Amino acid sequence: MPLATFDKRPREMSPSSTSFEDSCQLFLQDMLLLNQGDTLLIYIDRADDEVVARDIQAHAETAGIATDIVQLRQWSSATDRADALCEKITAGDFTAVCELSDQYFYLTPVWGQAMRKGCRLFSIGSMDKASFIRCIGEVDREKLAALGEALHQLIEGARHVQLETDAGTSIHFRMNTNSLAGRIMTKLRLSAMSQVWSPTGTLRQGGSATFLGGQLSFLPMPHTIKGTAVIDGVVYPPTEIGCLDEPIVLEIDRGHVTSIGDKSGKSTILDEWLSGQERAIEHFCIGFNPGAQICDNMVEAERAFGHINIGLGKYPYHTDGVIRAPKLTIDGVVLMDKNCFVHPKIVGLAKALQRDDS
Repeated sequence: MPLATFDKRPREMSPSSTSFEDSCQLFLQDMLLLNQGDTLLIYIDRADDEVVARDIQAHAETAGIATDIVQLRQWSSATDRADALCEKITAGDFTAVCELSDQYFYLTPVWGQAMRKGCRLFSIGSMDKASFIRCIGEVDREKLAALGEALHQLIEGARHVQLETDAGTSIHFRMNTNSLAGRIMTKLRLSAMSQVWSPTGTLRQGGSATFLGGQLSFLPMPHTIKGTAVIDGVVYPPTEIGCLDEPIVLEIDRGHVTSIGDKSGKSTILDEWLSGQERAIEHFCIGFNPGAQICDNMVEAERAFGHINIGLGKYPYHTDGVIRAPKLTIDGVVLMDKNCFVHPKIVGLAKALQRDDS
């Protein structure tokens, strides 16, 4: 039977017409940059992941892309899973690797080994078919990239930032990536510079890695981060927390979490999990994928449109928490408020990206 080939014509997708097959084709061709004769490794750790992975595999193989799937649940510890993946990548000849798992490995040797082998690595987290279609197939990638670049420029150029929510979040901090005074203080080790990372979602040929599109990450000048973070979306890890019925409250001073909640419920779980560990703030992330929802897949949840993610702690004790519907103000101008991007430089881009049902 002759191999199917990718349709190179531009695809116009709407929420009503996008199928899983359409989404697979976009993911394989436009995002993983795969062609006939290439090879793909997918690793998974949930039952729902396996359904998606098998269907991606079937679609890929009709286009001549050999696909291997690794179920991580056969190994009990994260270390064993990382070791097994490293061995698999080392022994194989994979063009691309897809991380379709609840547990991600970007801070382990797995991603480094994939880069050394020249693989393209794309993490989308644990996804069922509905999530895959919403977050990948129904998203206009060009408009997503345009909004991400505009957000990057705004955050990179910001100085004073305020983060607030109706639930009680009130955090202020400073960004100062280019000033002479900031560089001098950093050289003297009196402070650390702020950082703004490129938006996620784009791979290049050769060894490169990225996550699901729709997120911009940044770290303010650490010693300036102060206030209260009320996390009311989802927290991961540890796995025992997940989606929240009651918020977890973090008190922050000079970039470090000084207390966690009221020592009850899931606040206690997080406090005990981080006991004796570093509790420095590692990043904030702005979510802007119009298909993403707050759920127990953190890779998707932290990209939910108009929400903020806060990350703290060093791997393997690094955790992320989603703060719902924040108001983010930069240099006195509101950037986003209650899931809407309202800054005059991005409001049009954000409206163009959102679907009619979002």
